[in-house]
Amino acid sequence: MKRKITWLSLSFLILAGMLLASCSTANTTTQAPPITTSEGPAVLTVTNGSVIKTYSMTDLQDANLVTGYGGEKEQDGTIIGPYPYQGVALTDLLNAVGGITEGQSVKITASDGSYQTLSYDQRINGDFNIYDSAGGLLTRPTKPTISIIFSEYGNPLDNSTGPIELGTISTFNYITDASMWVKMVTTINVIPTP
Repeated sequence: MKRKITWLSLSFLILAGMLLASCSTANTTTQAPPITTSEGPAVLTVTNGSVIKTYSMTDLQDANLVTGYGGEKEQDGTIIGPYPYQGVALTDLLNAVGGITEGQSVKITASDGSYQTLSYDQRINGDFNIYDSAGGLLTRPTKPTISIIFSEYGNPLDNSTGPIELGTISTFNYITDASMWVKMVTTINVIPTP
């Protein structure tokens, strides 16, 4: 009799395990399809609250373009550029989603997760350092345009920089701190100032 109860108990446990196993679902993840616009794959998403606008490379190239020169000064004093660039003013991209107001900042994020946050004063009032092409600090120059850049020397940006990057463009050979430049930008978000 004990053997019968043991086999019955064992059979019941096996059956319960099989039922539980058949009820469980497998964890599978599916990758969301890439976002596309009417002009091709999206390279940039700009968000301000619930307002979202996506841009393909063609959309950016067909926008109101900014052309000129830009370069950056690294923390160790190394000068990169200035080089001829073409892009779209950050202001134009922000205005398409409602603009930026005092008390807000702009977070620019790269494909590798790195980011830079620009304050209202940096974005609207040009509150950032500007240097001549040799790295000398300038006072009271015409402010460069903070831009999303897609072309250097008339060519698309390479994969280590682009397809788009944040930078500054001026009709003069001005350069700015490296903190004003972000490679491989994918998103721009208007956020409350921290």
